[in-house]
Amino acid sequence: MSKQNKKEEEPPLEIIVLLALSLSLLLFPLTGERVVETGMDRAGEMLIIENNTLVSVSPPFLIKGESLATLHDKPIVFEELIECMIGDESGSTTDAYNPKDTDGKPKYGILQYGKDTFKEFCIERYFFRDDIWDSVIQRKCANIMIIDGYCYRWPSCKRCWKKIYGK
Repeated sequence: MSKQNKKEEEPPLEIIVLLALSLSLLLFPLTGERVVETGMDRAGEMLIIENNTLVSVSPPFLIKGESLATLHDKPIVFEELIECMIGDESGSTTDAYNPKDTDGKPKYGILQYGKDTFKEFCIERYFFRDDIWDSVIQRKCANIMIIDGYCYRWPSCKRCWKKIYGK
């Protein structure tokens, strides 16, 4: 059998995604169920298809007894760092807009999020409302990103970290 014929026999990606979602609803109810072994709350599972393999992913930032609702209302841990970054990124201007940043793409708001980064982290990973201009969402999302190790996504984060923490 030739490679071309083999490709034609594989189910379309849409079918794989539908099967994956159906399977996820059977295996992982979207109920906020407690995952005892890890001490994490399951606040809805996401399935990722990698090389035709389904991988179950829980949000990495939830800790025992915490849900997305409590996480979104949590005080900002890195407030001083984020305020420094805001000063560097936007001059503390909530409606700051850069039509062409160093990567050639536009950036929005106080922390100068690109649309792709905001979507990937704030909306899809951390489940915030889709409002790139909301400065509260930008702050809270940045806080979680920094906790999760994504400080490097802002050049200003490294500068501000050194300034505040000296490391």
